[in-house]
Formats: sequence, structure tokens, C-alpha cells
Amino acid sequence: MFRQAMVLLMVIGLFACSQQSGDLQESAESSSGYVGTARIRSVWIEPANPTSFTDLKAEAFLRGNPEARVGYQWLKNGEPIPGAIRQTLIKQHFHLGDLISVQAWVVQAGGDRDPVTSDAVLIGNTAPVVEWVAIGPAPATSSTELKAVAKGKDLDGSDVIYNYRWMVNGEPVAGEEGPSLASSHFRRGDKVQVTAIPFDGTDWGEPNTSVMVTIQNSPPKIVSSPPKQLEEGATYRYEIKAEDVDGDTLRFSLEGTTPEGMTVDSTTGVVEWQVAIPETPVKYEYKVIAADAEGAKSIQTITLKNAP
Repeated sequence: MFRQAMVLLMVIGLFACSQQSGDLQESAESSSGYVGTARIRSVWIEPANPTSFTDLKAEAFLRGNPEARVGYQWLKNGEPIPGAIRQTLIKQHFHLGDLISVQAWVVQAGGDRDPVTSDAVLIGNTAPVVEWVAIGPAPATSSTELKAVAKGKDLDGSDVIYNYRWMVNGEPVAGEEGPSLASSHFRRGDKVQVTAIPFDGTDWGEPNTSVMVTIQNSPPKIVSSPPKQLEEGATYRYEIKAEDVDGDTLRFSLEGTTPEGMTVDSTTGVVEWQVAIPETPVKYEYKVIAADAEGAKSIQTITLKNAP
């Protein structure tokens, strides 16, 4: 019974020594051989879908010492990029359509590079940008055609065209996608805005909307012409005809050097004069005026002269 106990104790002691020896060996491998056996297991580029406006970064997964120093070499279209040996590649090194990859290796004294090459990423298109958009002319009136002017840029150097969306009092104007808007779509007091959407032939960029423009009053327009012939003793009669797109009631008046006795009806715009032609040369220069309630005017200059 005593011998059996001794044997069992010896077996337990040998097992404990063996286990301790194994632990020491594994610890030694971990502390002394760790760096020497570090390897690049995989390398990839972020972001996975880059554009010419995006810096690139290499990400490497190491087997062994995660603190091991890693070397890099970037490639463009299969060729090394001179000086591109950092983990990050700035966007100045590539353009739309380039294929970019990166090689990575563990830097070890006396060791071979044994690089691992990532999958190549394609540099995609960068959408264009609208920097500003405005409406002209200024001031915008109820009788003028409006024009949209937009300025944008494309980082890939592509030509930029614009699609426009017009809004009157917050409601879209159907069918109007060009840079101009006819005056038939708005009237005095309306609020107009335009949105420009840029396109570079590949992608649409983010829209940009102009500041709101309030449509101002339009002046009336005289559309008639005075009589060309005068007869001694006859009555000179000229009915001024004027149009006002805002529908305002117009008032008529005369200014300047008019013949003696010439009058105008301020409501109807009828000019009358009992013709009296002097025997000596004389010239009359005067203006007929049509004005709306807000003071906007249309002026027509008339010259009368005799040749005795």
C-alpha cells in the first residue's frame, strides 16, 4: 500500500514537471520568435469605391506580432507610384479611371520583403457641384423673361450642364426645365425661385436653389403713333394707346413745349389741338406720358415743325 502511494506521487510529480516545461517553452516562443515570424496575411484599400476626391488608405491584417512595422508601395495601373510609400495615398496621385493597388510587407532586419498585393480599386467619377445659382434681370418685373445663371465645378474636369426647376409661389412650373422662364408664368407680387441640378455626363450632382425673387411692377407701354400730317384749321387728334401687363388703370399727361391750346384727357389719353400753323418756322418738342398707379411710366417724344 505504501509503495503504491509512492508510485502515484512520483507520476503526479513527473506530470507537473512536464506541464511546467511546456508552458516555459511556449512563453519563450511568444517572446523571442514573435516578431521574426510576423507576416502580412491580407491587405486591402479603403474606401472600396473611391473617387478622385478621396484619399486612399491601406489596411493590413498581420499574422504574428500586430505591432510589427509594415512597408508600403502604391501602384497606379500596375506601375509603382514614385515616393508613394506611406499607408495613405493622397488624391493628387490619381484621376478618374485609374486602377490603384498597394503592396504591403513586414519590415524585418535581413528579411526579404515578400510583399502581398491588394486587389485593385477603380477610381470612380466625382459628381459635379453647383456653387451658386441666381435669377436675372434685376429687378425682375412682370413683363420680363427670367433667366437662370448657374456656376459649378467638376473635380474630374468634365463639362457640366444644368437642368432647372422653376417654382412660382412655392409650386413647381410644369414642363419648364430650361434656363429661362417666360413672363406668362408669373405676375406682379409673385415669388419665384429656380433650382439648378448639375450633370457631368455620368452623375447628377446635388441641387442648389437660388434666393427668392419678388416680381416687381412693370411700366406701361405706349403702342400708338401720332398723326403724320397736319392741316391748317383742322383738329389735330391723337388717341394715345398704351398697354399694361399688370392691368393697372393709366393716367395720361403732356410735358415739354406743346403748341398753344393742345390738351390731353388724362383718363382717355385723347390729345386735341386746333391746328394753327405759324408763318414763321417753328418747332414743338413735347412728350406724351402714360403712367400707372405706382408711378411707372411710358414716354413717347413727339416733334412738330412747320416748313413755310
